[in-house]
Amino acid sequence: MLPRIRHILYLTDLAKNSAYVFRYAVQLAKRFDAKITILHVVKRIDAAMEIPLLVHLQEDAYHKLIQERERDIIQEIKTHLHTFAETELQDDPEGTDRVAAILVHEGEPVVEILETAARLDVDVLVMGDHSKGVLAHTFLGSTAERVLRHIRKPVLVVPIPKKIPDGGTV
Repeated sequence: MLPRIRHILYLTDLAKNSAYVFRYAVQLAKRFDAKITILHVVKRIDAAMEIPLLVHLQEDAYHKLIQERERDIIQEIKTHLHTFAETELQDDPEGTDRVAAILVHEGEPVVEILETAARLDVDVLVMGDHSKGVLAHTFLGSTAERVLRHIRKPVLVVPIPKKIPDGGTV
């Protein structure tokens, strides 16, 4: 007998095709009477961006500015994700109650995804695959591939079509 799916971690990069992947998470949640946690990870500012700011600001002022900006960005993203979920589920009362939490973390996406999946003890992850072909996989890798290499939970990786079945485009 397969393990029961009770908690789904839906990973989003806020791309315009996020709704397509989210619908898979919602259908899975409805099928298994599961809850969904939405996760978006904001990547930290890299060193190349820090140097010009540090030249013009004292270190304390710089860190305060960055913390304030990160808080603002995280709050904006949370608001966006709440609106996104409400919009996507407005005609689906059964799906509306499935979203248990919306999380926005700051850090390295793969690390944050793995840590969140473990901490929440989710049963399955749902994410989109935005790869652009074999060369991109070989040289750059993708978040989906890196998560798959390290996770010990089932992952539904939804390939993003060029045209969305309901007539929209990606």
